This record gives sequence, C-alpha cells and structure tokens, in this order.
Amino acid sequence: MAMDAETGDTEIEVSSINASKTNRDRIPKSPTGTEPPPLVARETVAARALLESWEHSEQQRDSEPYPIYASAEFFFPFLEDNASYRAPHIALWEHQGAPAGILVGRIMVARPKRALGPVAIPMPQLTTLEILHGGLESNSTEVAHRQLEYLRQLLASAEVDCISIHHLPANSEAGNLLCSGLRAPGDGNPTRSRRWLIQLTDANGQPLSSNSSKTRSSFRRQDRKLEEAFEGRVCVREVRTAEEVSAFIEAAATISEHSYHGGMGVGVCNNEHWRRILNIVAASGNLRGYLLNANGINIAYGVGAVYRGTFNAMATSFLPEYRTVRPGTFLLRRTIERLQNEGIHWFDFGYGGAAYKELYGNHCEEEATYHLYAHSRAATIARFTDALVLSINRGARRLLASAGVLDRLRQLWRRSLERFAR
Repeated sequence: MAMDAETGDTEIEVSSINASKTNRDRIPKSPTGTEPPPLVARETVAARALLESWEHSEQQRDSEPYPIYASAEFFFPFLEDNASYRAPHIALWEHQGAPAGILVGRIMVARPKRALGPVAIPMPQLTTLEILHGGLESNSTEVAHRQLEYLRQLLASAEVDCISIHHLPANSEAGNLLCSGLRAPGDGNPTRSRRWLIQLTDANGQPLSSNSSKTRSSFRRQDRKLEEAFEGRVCVREVRTAEEVSAFIEAAATISEHSYHGGMGVGVCNNEHWRRILNIVAASGNLRGYLLNANGINIAYGVGAVYRGTFNAMATSFLPEYRTVRPGTFLLRRTIERLQNEGIHWFDFGYGGAAYKELYGNHCEEEATYHLYAHSRAATIARFTDALVLSINRGARRLLASAGVLDRLRQLWRRSLERFAR
C-alpha cells in the first residue's frame, strides 16, 4: 500500500482486494448456494481496486462501444461532484477466480426529479443506488442472473429505497433478463430509447463511411456554403489539455447561452460542474473539444471524451443566427474526420433523439432506464408518482404525435428558448 504525495489517495494492490470480503457477510447467498457471493466495496480505496481489477481483466471488449462514465479514471474523480452523494457501491462477481461481472454505482440521498412537461412534480426523499451507464456488465447469462438476484436482495434488505439503472443496453446479458422484470413483468416501468452511434473505422483502423455518395455530395455543398458565407475564413480549433479548458468553457458557454441547449440546461456552462468534468478528462488525456471559428467568431462547439476507442459526446451547440449555413453539422463532419484520422472506432452521440443522429449514425442500440423500488413508505409513494407521471407524459406524446404536431411543437419550443436567451 502506498500514498500518492500529491493527491493523498491510497493505492492498493489487486491482491489485497480480498480485504473487502468482510462485506460478504452482508450479501445474501445465491439461490443455489453454489456460486460465490460478489465482492462488494463501499469505500473508495477498495472500490477502486475492484473496478480496476475488472478493467484489467480479459472481459473488456475494446472493439465494441465503451462509455467512459463507469470507468475508474472518470467515476472516482467525479464521484463527489453531487451534494447528494454518500458512498460508492462497487460489486464484482467472479467465476473460477476471475472477474465475470461488475456493478458500478453510487449511493445518493435526494428527491428524484420528475416533471409533467415543464412542471416539476414533488417526490419523497429516497436513498438510491444509482447504477451508471455502462455500470452493469457480465460475461454470461448465469452471472447476470446472480447480479439480478443481488439487486432483489438489496431492495428486500431495506438498505435502499430505489435502484436506478441508467441506459442499460437491451442486448446485454442483464438487459435481456430485465425485459421480463426484476420481480414481476413490467417491474421498473422502464423508459426505453434508442442510442445512435457511428462506427468510424474498421478492424484495421481504416475510415468507414455511413452515407451514400449522393448524401456525401450534399454534405460537400453544405460545407462550401458555410465557407463562402465567411469568405473562406473558417477553421476548427481542437482542445485537449487542462491549460486550454478555461478558455474553451468560456467560448462554449457563450454559444450555449444564445441557443436552446442553454435554455434546456444541456449545454456547457461556465460553472464548477463543467470545469470539473473537462479537467478530469483532460488530466487523463481523454478530452476532445472542438470550436468552429468563422471570421473571428466562435459559432459552434462540440466536446466529449475518448475512452477505449470510443468518443463519448457530451455537449454541442451553435449560434442560432447562423442556422442557415448549418455550423453544427459542419463541425460534426470535421470532428468525425479528425477522430477517424486518430483511429477512433466509435462515435457515441449520447442521450437524446435528435434527427441528425439518425442521419449520421450507422449503428443503433436499444436501451432502457429502470427505477426499481423497495417497499418502504417513501418508495411506495415514489413508485406510484413515477408511474403516473410517466403514463401521462407518454400519453400526451402519443396524442401529439398522432395529430402530427409533436415535431412542430418541439421546434417552436426550441425557438422560444433561443429568443429568451437573447
């Protein structure tokens, strides 16, 4: 064991992971009684050791899309950014002494955020195990069964009121099992969505194109239109280092403030939250930020993090007064080209269903977010409220879509946010 002189973090060898086996007394045995219970850690040093042992195992699939959010190098530095945070919760399943499955989560004490359109709905305070995107992985159906049994027992133990599993791929081992519910069909009332990605390069690192020659020709015409509008004075600046973060945030936040992204609260802001995120990924060499400058004006930005061959997009926006020359998609195409030249395999668009993602994406994943509740009084109230809000929102969305006005209303709402920002 050693202490880092700069950070004060304690390093622990993988062989000493077994120190966390003291937690096993609290973990129920599996139904058959033959499989070992998971190794569980609820403090940072042991939790990091468990997660790193999983990452160093052969179970990681570098050729497939990989989110950064459940990685040790992002999860632990970012862990305490939320005031509702209480502790990490990492569980590692083994098979024949080797890592076979992982759960990456954190314990939060807060009131869940639910809303009917723009109207916030009050919720009770819950103790929640929040499992991050990419935070529930296993190498077999048998291990996934063991993971779900662990979640059942955790809810039954009254240690938590709720387990939230964010963006679980439907084709994953746990995702296949959870589609039938954790304890009963429909349990968790999941929110289902599609996630678009671009496969940028093949197995040999050669760039791939997901569009037809006709579409690519259309893109070139759009590019020329923007370049001509600014008499060719157009450039893309790339940001990677911590020294560049402050200036990038200032430029990106200025763009966000004038766009609907700022009104929705999804763009880069000049605040401690974004400074922390971008400095974390810059410190590990994973930051990729892009600014589109036209005639001396920053008119669009995009930012994300590269991890294990995947670019995880975090935020993007453009100045709405330049909408006609499509600066957002111009910057996206330049970003794709640079990532391909770097040999990155995947571009993950992240959350949200914007139409441009489907246009550029050549790979789609079905995913679901679950909120699984225990039987405490607060959890029962939250379950009822959650189901009611979700049902009303889904019904309203279907009604508007069937009337053919959903996309129009969404567009009007975004324009109103832009006008308010000005």
